[in-house]
Order: sequence, then structure tokens, then C-alpha cells
Amino acid sequence: MQLLKHLWLMIICVIALLACNSGSNTTSSSSPYQPTTITLPSGTTITIPSTNLYVPHDQTLQVPITIVGGNLASGESLMISATLTRQSQAVKTSNALQESSDLPLISISPTVISVSPHLTSTVYLNIDDSTGAVGSYSISMTVKDPSNETIIIVPKGPQMFILEHTCSTSDLQSCSKQNRCYAYVNPAIASVNQDGHTQYSAMAMMPDSPNNCYANITQQTAWSSTIENVATINSSGQITPINLGNTIITAGSNTYNINYLWSESSELSVVPAVPFPGGYGSLSVTDLSDITYSCSNGLNKPIYMMVNNATGILGQTVSGYANLNGYVVHVSDVDIPIVVGNTGYGEVRLYTAGHPFSLNVRACQDYTDFPMTLSYGGTINGYKYPNTVVYIKVID
Repeated sequence: MQLLKHLWLMIICVIALLACNSGSNTTSSSSPYQPTTITLPSGTTITIPSTNLYVPHDQTLQVPITIVGGNLASGESLMISATLTRQSQAVKTSNALQESSDLPLISISPTVISVSPHLTSTVYLNIDDSTGAVGSYSISMTVKDPSNETIIIVPKGPQMFILEHTCSTSDLQSCSKQNRCYAYVNPAIASVNQDGHTQYSAMAMMPDSPNNCYANITQQTAWSSTIENVATINSSGQITPINLGNTIITAGSNTYNINYLWSESSELSVVPAVPFPGGYGSLSVTDLSDITYSCSNGLNKPIYMMVNNATGILGQTVSGYANLNGYVVHVSDVDIPIVVGNTGYGEVRLYTAGHPFSLNVRACQDYTDFPMTLSYGGTINGYKYPNTVVYIKVID
């Protein structure tokens, strides 16, 4: 009997030990910044650094998405898209600001990326709250391989919260392990002409505090450049380019106990300051002010891409590109030839009217609040016309 009693006590101890060990191998869910990783059939992994994204009101946020090519990724081409759905205008806010019916703007850049086995690439989820939106949102993300039309929906997209209030000095001084504070650096990746200037900023966030606040801590951040003969950065976050090349801009320790997130550092490229030659004109598209996209009938008018006043390149061909993105529409066109006529003008029809770009009409109709974006640009003789983004209203 005594032996059975000791044996039973040993079993209880073993079970307790196993329970403790199993808990120690589990990733803590207390942090709001947990990465999400999906694996494609090719073995390629796509990692989003955080399941919760906090965006200061009227500010922008650039979130890197890391792609590592799998063993079968040779020749793989991926198109990543993201859409927003409003969850609430009251979560993480006190409704102190006037509620906006507009959604924040989101995009992925670049829209298409080539993947190679075991090589790491980065695309960026760009969030812009210049629309003045408030509240909370869910972000749905899909990954498409245009070569075989395979579409994978990210099973759990990140949640996004707009922070309305500005942190006070006392708020920031209260940053601790219990009252966590986070910060990120903008931009996460940048390029600057050799004779230009770029301004960096650091934004602090306190999503767990009663105020759910944010603050610009650019002046309280210690900035540094890894290669100072390429570019330097002063205490205010302003870049001075020196020579062509690449460097890493890093945000160091500051006066507050703040944990920097994924963008503690930023990649900066200094590129030649080549002026756009005279006579190359400008690149534009049809006036889109009265153009709409119907989920069932497509565009109400065709869209043209035009080169104007290009008197210095008569008879030559501009290579244009265009990306049309909506909730269910993802169309990319490259090497669009635009021949410049003898008057310095050339045009080509990008998209016809009356034909929907997607057969998924129902999904399109469910998300008409999500705008369609058209980004376009072009090159000729090694010179680039500026990339431009315009919006097209979506209707039933």
C-alpha cells in the first residue's frame, strides 16, 4: 500500500513537470507583436512581422514583409495584395476626433516580386492614414502566383488600430516593462539623389496605456549611419548625401525606455542626381475624375497613357508600365510601347471600357468602399518618368 502511495506521488510530479516544460516552449501571446508566417507549396515562406499594427492618426506606417525562397521556388513570381475591412470606429479610440467615413489607404510595393531558392526578399505593406480615419480594421492578404493562377489567402491577417491621442512627456517617462512602449522608423527603405535631402522620423506608440497614445520622438532619438562617406544623418533625422552607394540608418537609444520594432534601421541608397532632360516631356493618363469601375460592367470609359511635349525624342518609344489594383482586380502591364509622334505627342490605350477585370463580381460588390488604384510610370534612354498613383471609384 505504501509502495502504491509513493508511485502515485511520482506520477503526479511527472505530470506537473511535463506541464511546466510544455509551457516553456510556447511563444508568449502577451506581446501585441507576434509574427505570422505562411508556407507556400514551393517551400517559400512569407512572414508578416506583427499580428497587431498600431498606426498614429494622420500618419503613415511601412511594414516589411519578408519572403524566403523555398527549394522549389526557381522561377516563382508572386503578387501580394492587401485589403481593409472596418471593424469598429470605437476600438482604441475615445471618439474625440470626428469620425471619418474614409478608410486608410493601403498598398503593397512592389506588387510583383520574383523569388529564388533560399534568397531573401522584402516587400512593404504601406499604410497611409492621411484620410483621417479612426477606429480598428482587419487586413486581408492574398498571395497569387500569376504563372499558374494559384491564389493563397493568408489565414490570419493582421489587425490595425488607429491611435488618436498624443502622448505627453509624463506618458513617455512611464514607459517600462509593465507599460510597454514601441517605436518604428520612417521610411523603412529610401533613396535620395546625391544633391538632395531626406528626413527620417521616429514614432513612439503606447497601445497598452489608458490613453492609447503616440508621439514623434525624432528629436529624442540617437541617429547614426553605418557608412558616413555615403551619407550622414544629424540629430534631427535629416540626411546629407555625400557619395553614391548604400548605407544603413539606425535609430539608437533615447531618453525613454522604448522598444524599437522591425524598422529600427532603414536601408538608404544614394543615387546619381541626374536631371530629367529637356524635351522628354511628361507622362500622364486619362483624366480619371469622371471614370468609375463597375464590378459587373468594368470601366465606364477607356483609359489612355500619354506622352506630352516630348519634342526632344521625336520618333522614339517610351516604355510604360501600369498596375491596376482593387479588392479582386490585380492587373500588371510592363513594356507598354508609346511612340512619340512628330509633334511630341504619343498615346496608347491601357484599358478598354465595358469589360470587368474579374469574374468575382460578388466579392467586388461586397467591398465597393475599397478604392481601385492605378500606378504608372515609364522609362526612355535610361531616364525614368515619376511613378504616379491615382484612384478610381468602384461602384456596383
